[in-house]
Amino acid sequence: MADAMHYPYPNGWFMAVADREVDAARGEALLRAAGATEVRRLIAGGDGVATLGKSGRFERLMNWLRHLNTDQASDLLVYEGARDAGRVVLVARGLGADARRAVAAQLRTADLHFVNFYGGVVTEDWDGWRGALLPNVPAWAWR
Repeated sequence: MADAMHYPYPNGWFMAVADREVDAARGEALLRAAGATEVRRLIAGGDGVATLGKSGRFERLMNWLRHLNTDQASDLLVYEGARDAGRVVLVARGLGADARRAVAAQLRTADLHFVNFYGGVVTEDWDGWRGALLPNVPAWAWR
């Protein structure tokens, strides 16, 4: 768990994993069409999960509390592992509840997986990990 604690909680971010570039492009288009105000790609050698958090003393305290009170902290290691393994992690902000529900179903149909939304109070788990487990992610991180 200590490994996951150093990643800021991605409060307000909707996240999904694309195993292939064609899936990432399709997923990005779906997120934009759903009304996301910001869509980013987290890729190997580029920005990672740590770039999604806010800085500051209060945010560090909130991050610590979220990690202690949720079982989704380990998800951040899985997203980082996917990114490091050459997958594309799509992240988006600005989607309302109905849009998140609709786009999550579309992303699953478009072969994206590990679809989650990290809200301030609740996490929405839309789809689990599909495929082989990543060897660079510790066994305890898979839920």
